Amino acid sequence: MPALFRSAAADLLARARAARRILVTGPREVDGDSLASSLALVRALRERCEAELVVVGEPGWRYAELPGAAELVGPAEVRGPFDVAIVLDGDRRRLDARLGAPFDAAASKVVIDHHESTTPAGYDLAILDRRAAATAELIHRLLRTWGVVLDASLARLLYTGLVYDTGGLRHSNTTPARLRLAAKLIAAGAPHNPVVVRTSCEKRFVGLAVMSCVLGGARLLACGRAVIGTMPAERLESLGADYGDLDLVVDQLLYVLGVEVAVLAVERRTATGLEVKLSLRARSDADVCALAHRMHDSGGGHKRAAGVVLAGGLDQVLEPIVLPAIAAALGTGGGCGGSAG
Repeated sequence: MPALFRSAAADLLARARAARRILVTGPREVDGDSLASSLALVRALRERCEAELVVVGEPGWRYAELPGAAELVGPAEVRGPFDVAIVLDGDRRRLDARLGAPFDAAASKVVIDHHESTTPAGYDLAILDRRAAATAELIHRLLRTWGVVLDASLARLLYTGLVYDTGGLRHSNTTPARLRLAAKLIAAGAPHNPVVVRTSCEKRFVGLAVMSCVLGGARLLACGRAVIGTMPAERLESLGADYGDLDLVVDQLLYVLGVEVAVLAVERRTATGLEVKLSLRARSDADVCALAHRMHDSGGGHKRAAGVVLAGGLDQVLEPIVLPAIAAALGTGGGCGGSAG
C-alpha cells in the first residue's frame, strides 16, 4: 500500500474519531457503486469511532436488500450541522441540491472517488485514484489499511460496487487484479450469482416495457457510429415505472454492431421544470467524459462512461445541444453526423 494512501487513510480515521456527526453520501444519481461503497464505509467507521453517522441514499428495489440499506435516509431528511461530510463516487457538483448547504457547512469536507473528472479542489481531504475500477476498490483499500476483517456483509457490499462499475466483470476495466479482488470477496462470503444478477441483469416486469420504448425509438447517428435512445417523462409515468427501471438500458444500446458511442436521454420533471439526464457510454477511443463536460460544466465521469444533466425537455436539448456535440466528438459534423441511419 503506497505511503500516501496510508497517510490519507489515517487522516480520514482521525477526522472521524474527532467528530460528533458525520454525513456520508454519494452523488444525486445513485448507483450500485456509490450506494454500496457508502454503506461499507459507514459499517467500518461505526466500529472505529463514536460519531453519529448519517448515510444518505435511496436504494429503490434493486438495492433494498443490501446490508445496511434500512438505515439510509433520503436527502430531504438530512439536518445539519456535521463535523465531517464525505461524498463518495462523485464530487460535490453532483450532490443532491438539498445536501449542498449541510455539505458546505461541514467543518471538514472529504471526497473518495475514482472518476477522471473529480479533482481535490474544495475538499480538506481527497482520496482519489482514477486507475481504480470502482470506488468500492478504494473502500477495500481503506478497510485493509484500518485492519478491518472482511465479513460476508462487507464482502457483499464491496462486490456489488465492483460488479456494478465493471458491468458484471465484462467491461475493459476488468483486469487480473480486479478478478483477484472479486475472488477474494467471494471467498469472504459475497454471493456471486445473486449480486451479479441483481446488479447487472435483473429488471422488474415493467422494465421490459421501458426497454421496448427506448430501443424501439432508438436512432443511429454519426454515420452509424453512435446511437441515442430517449425516454420522455410522460411515457415513463404512464408506464408506472421509475428511474431504476432504466438501469442497464444504455448498455443494450452500446452493444449494437458498429456503434462506438451510446446515449440514453431521460426526461425528468423537477420542481422548476423539465431536465434531461444523459448517460453516455463508449467502446472506442471516443472520450464521453469530455463530451459530457462539453455539454455542461457539471458533466463528467470516465472516458468510457459518463453523465450529465441538462435543463429543459428533450425537444429543447437534443437537436441544439446533444446531437451536434456527438457529431463533433466523432468528427462527423460535416457529413451524416446528425442523420438517422
